[in-house]
This record gives sequence, C-alpha cells and structure tokens, in this order.
Amino acid sequence: MVRIEDVTNETAEEARRANPKPFPFLFAPLIYYILIPIGLSLNYFVAYYPIKTIKSPTMVVTFLSLFYNIQSLIALIFWIAVFLHVAEALCVFVKYPSKYTNSNTRLAWTLQTFLLGFSSLGLFLKQLTKLNKQN
Repeated sequence: MVRIEDVTNETAEEARRANPKPFPFLFAPLIYYILIPIGLSLNYFVAYYPIKTIKSPTMVVTFLSLFYNIQSLIALIFWIAVFLHVAEALCVFVKYPSKYTNSNTRLAWTLQTFLLGFSSLGLFLKQLTKLNKQN
C-alpha cells in the first residue's frame, strides 16, 4: 500500500532535481578588480617597454629602472601569470555544473576568473562546495 506522504515526497524531490536553483554569480571585491589588472599591466610594462627611452626623472622611472637588467625574468613571470589566469578560467568553465544551463552565468564566472585569477576561483569553488552540500 502506497501512502500519500511517500508520493508527495518523491514528486517534490523529482521537481527539485528537475528545476534546481540557479547557480549564483558572485562579484569579487572591488579591490581585486583594481589591483590585479594594474599589477599585470605593470608587469607587462616593465618586461616589454624599453625603459631607457623614457627621459623624465620621475620616481616611477627610477623604480622601473631597477628592474631593467632582469627584464627577461620579469617577462617570464608575466607569461606564467597569464597562463595561470587562462588555466583557472578553463577550470571554472569545465567545473561549472552541467545541470545549470545558464550560459550567461557560466560566461560571467569564466571572464571574472580570467581577469582576477585565484580570488575569483576561490569564490567559485566555495559556491560549488556549498551547492554540493545542499544536494
């Protein structure tokens, strides 16, 4: 004999699985949007811009001229950072839950992780583990 409570619990569980809550997009703190792109830009500037062509004696030029002899090492660090940002963005793109078909949210997570790197990846993984605990 089937009880009504069993039927309603099963149908509620099936409905919850069929229509899951959307996977939320969280913005990283604003300071990351400021510091990380500026840091990558300065890294690129130091690695690839010829410092000897700048004639003005400012503090920035004096600071950047300290790194003139190790520009190849700084260029390597820049490309490693770019590679890590791309790898983290691909990780988010692949690990995005397949039952959520909202491609806008997937694109937003991927682009934010490409721009910000590990700070956005940490938010994404935190949301993913929270979602897995709920299910």
